[in-house]
Amino acid sequence: MVRRRAITIKEVAELANVSQMTVSRVLNGSAAVRSETRKRVQDAILELNYRPNLMARNLARGQSMVIGILYQSDDSPELAPVVIAALKSIRSLGHHLVLEDVESSTSPTRDDEELIRQLALQSLDGLIVTPAIAQRQSLLDRLTEQGMSVVALGPGGDDGNFARVTHDDRSAARALTRQLLEKGHKRIAFVSAGSDHTASQIRKRGYELALTDMDIALDPELVFDGEPDLESGAAAIDALFERATPPTAIFCANDRMAAGVMSRASQKGLNVPEDVSVAGFDDAGCVGPVTRPRMTRVQLPYAQMAEIAIEYLSGEVFPGGLKNCELKGPKHMEINSVELIEGESVSPLN
Repeated sequence: MVRRRAITIKEVAELANVSQMTVSRVLNGSAAVRSETRKRVQDAILELNYRPNLMARNLARGQSMVIGILYQSDDSPELAPVVIAALKSIRSLGHHLVLEDVESSTSPTRDDEELIRQLALQSLDGLIVTPAIAQRQSLLDRLTEQGMSVVALGPGGDDGNFARVTHDDRSAARALTRQLLEKGHKRIAFVSAGSDHTASQIRKRGYELALTDMDIALDPELVFDGEPDLESGAAAIDALFERATPPTAIFCANDRMAAGVMSRASQKGLNVPEDVSVAGFDDAGCVGPVTRPRMTRVQLPYAQMAEIAIEYLSGEVFPGGLKNCELKGPKHMEINSVELIEGESVSPLN
């Protein structure tokens, strides 16, 4: 491997036409720098791909890498299991963890370039991107262009130069739909999080395959496209129960929509599961366990995904011999076993 020449703080200062002290202040997050000057320095850092020598300081205190986690918002359901698992793995390897939200308190609408400038200041050796933003292909490409090692958690588009850890959503959705079919349900609705939501479309494909397995024709009237939130779940059951023949079971692409379905069903005087069975998918245990009745759902292996990502960033290679995992390519590991949790929101059709 050919190592690039280290860019110095003096070169950043010269390109930005400021003093080295001003660059140092920007790197240290000092407020005593005008916004236009700060941006000029950040642009110079980005252009030169300057990385502050935090590595030397980390090595001096026995830590070898600085790994970041980029996440969407504080209430993202996958955030807690990802961070907890990453912390455990990082401690055992002697690394350091940095958390960065795509939105900040000072700039809630910052664009990709501003975010990349901020990440450059962190001098990260690797970055884990959580599922909520793992589909932002242009952002991931720009991060790798800056020489950063990136692992995206969850499905997305063409991975290019970054790594990805996924889970077999299609098989999980197929298995959950098959369970509904085995309980006697034939009119099963699917509530999607929208055509631009990659994971939701993969789950929809699993739902369709399960129907095909049982020679049941897909009824377009039983598919509702919404957003991944409670409100879409409520709107879905309103629309589905306006059909001449309503569904007897509803499979939602995430637990929040399923919770919205269950709440609105109660308001409409419908009992779950006696009048309609409801199943969810993917909410890291944040919603499903607290619904009444307790939700039947698929729980995704976010903790395991984070552990695999840390291992990859530590050596630029995925660990071998992992149970229930398949290496789809040099930079793509898929976990092919997910957990189906049976609650009380699904019952056999009488």
